[in-house]
Amino acid sequence: MTPEYFKRIEELADKIQQLSEKVRAFESPVLEDSFFESKSFRLNAIRTALTGERLVKELRDVISSTMHPVYSNAYMFDAAQALGIEVTRHDNGIVEIIFPCLMPHRTKGDNGFITTPLRKVLEKFTNETSEFFMFNQCDICITHIYNRKTRRQIRDHDNIEMKAIVDIVSAYLLRDDSGLFCNNHTYSEFGDEDKTRIEIMDCAIFPTWVLGHEKYTDYVAQIS
Repeated sequence: MTPEYFKRIEELADKIQQLSEKVRAFESPVLEDSFFESKSFRLNAIRTALTGERLVKELRDVISSTMHPVYSNAYMFDAAQALGIEVTRHDNGIVEIIFPCLMPHRTKGDNGFITTPLRKVLEKFTNETSEFFMFNQCDICITHIYNRKTRRQIRDHDNIEMKAIVDIVSAYLLRDDSGLFCNNHTYSEFGDEDKTRIEIMDCAIFPTWVLGHEKYTDYVAQIS
């Protein structure tokens, strides 16, 4: 290993220690309930969580740099499983991708910790799915699912960072992602836990999907 590697590990360990101290501050028994409902707590909690996500990516990059590409690729697929990224093709032809989290604000964070594992899981999906064909004309439906038990504010769709995710999905599943061949729809709804769901479907299926979506979910909003 090079001195640069050990320096990066040492710096990363320090950052993780600092993050641990910030997280422990949230469990102080002297804090009143009103504090947890304050804007100050919300902003500090978000900054702390985003720091953790950046550190995950940084740790992954440091460790991957020591691996042979074969092992690094396998690790990225394992990372996708650890993150809970799921890709499923249903009998009706819809390809569903589930992320066990909400995506960050487009100006206050990045989803780099998800994009590389997503590439690997989609690569494996397309290679192993029998008779898989890329969509010629399709609708992409993105649903931001908010835990109904929390008091989280529903965000404007335009403020959620999804472009990098959709670009990767398009590269593996679509023949062409231009407006002539692909329609994008964004929804928000309540559910049992925070999630982001992307569904790619043939244009002919979309009208039926919309009817079912609004009927069987705790529907909030849609833009197209």
